[in-house]
Amino acid sequence: MHPSIGQGVKLTNYNLIGSLFFATHFIFIQVRQADMIMCFMNLSSLTVTIRRKIRTRGSVEHKQGQDRTWRNHKP
Repeated sequence: MHPSIGQGVKLTNYNLIGSLFFATHFIFIQVRQADMIMCFMNLSSLTVTIRRKIRTRGSVEHKQGQDRTWRNHKP
């Protein structure tokens, strides 16, 4: 083997390893960002639903009670 060819192969190997590492690192960062965004969205939607439940709980219970009494008093 010619020494320059050997050097070229070594360089391409290093480049491959470097590009693979960069690609995995980039994908990992993207996935992390997406996970963080999803977690944030889930948390915000959860808080919104909890707030809605707290806000509407009393009115829903009141309506159900009215319906029950109306049904019970039905002839």
